[in-house]
Amino acid sequence: MMKRFSKGAVAKDRGQWKAIISYQENGIRHRLTKRTGIKCYPSETDMRGKQNAERVLHQWRDELVAEDAKISPFITSDAPLLEFCKRYAEAKMFLVKDATYLGYMCEIRRLETTPLAMMPIGEITPEIIRMHESTLAQRGLAGSTLKHHHSFLASVFKEAVVNRKIPYSPIASIRSPKARARPINSLTEEGRDEVLSLLRKRIPDDFSTAVFIALATGMRRGEICALRWTDIDFRSKMISVNYSYSKDMRGGYVMTSPTQSG
Repeated sequence: MMKRFSKGAVAKDRGQWKAIISYQENGIRHRLTKRTGIKCYPSETDMRGKQNAERVLHQWRDELVAEDAKISPFITSDAPLLEFCKRYAEAKMFLVKDATYLGYMCEIRRLETTPLAMMPIGEITPEIIRMHESTLAQRGLAGSTLKHHHSFLASVFKEAVVNRKIPYSPIASIRSPKARARPINSLTEEGRDEVLSLLRKRIPDDFSTAVFIALATGMRRGEICALRWTDIDFRSKMISVNYSYSKDMRGGYVMTSPTQSG
C-alpha cells in the first residue's frame, strides 16, 4: 500500500524554517520533518523567508511522492492492468485536484466492467486497446467520456514504461477518440410552462425555489446551492454567480469557483 502524504507545512524552529510532512501507511499516521536552512525571525508576524521555505517543502514532498510512486519490483508485467491503474491513482491522490482524483476512480470502475481489467499489462496490444474502446463506444458512452478514459489509460501505460514494466505503450499509436458535441436538450416553452404550473401547486420550499431559479437563469445545481444573500441584487434584479458546490473525494461538499462555460 502506498503512503498518503499530506500537502505539508512550514514552521519556525530554532532560527530556521522547518518543513513538516505527515503520511499514512497501513492506517498509521507518521510525521516527517526537515530543516530547510532558511533563516526565520522570532516575531510571529515576521514571515520573511517563508516563501523560500515553502519552495523547499514542495520540492521535498515531490521527491518523497516520486520515490513512493515507483511501482513495486514485486509487480511485474504479468500483473493485471487494473492493479497498475489503482497504484497510479493512489500515487496521484494528493497531487491533483479532488475532482481529477474522482475522475481517476470513475475510470477505474469503468475499467473493472471490461475484460481488459484483468489482462496482464505486458500482453496488451494496440489491437486489444482498439477493441476495448470500440466496446465502450457500443455501450453508448459519450465521446467526451471515451476521451477521458483514453487519456487515463495513456497515463497509466506511460507510467509503466517509465518504470520499465513494459517496453512501449500500446495506446501511444492510437488516436484519442474525438468528443462529440451533445445535442442541446432544453425544455420547450410548453415544457417550461408545465413545470411552472406544477411548482405553483406545491407548498413553497427550498426545492421549488431552486427550480424557479434554474428555470429563470439557467444556473447549474451546484451554483444554486452555493448562492448567498450577498450574491443577489434585488434592486437591479441580478444574481452574481461566484461559487459552486461540488463533492470532494471524501464525499463531502466543497465551495469552488464556477466553470467558465454556460
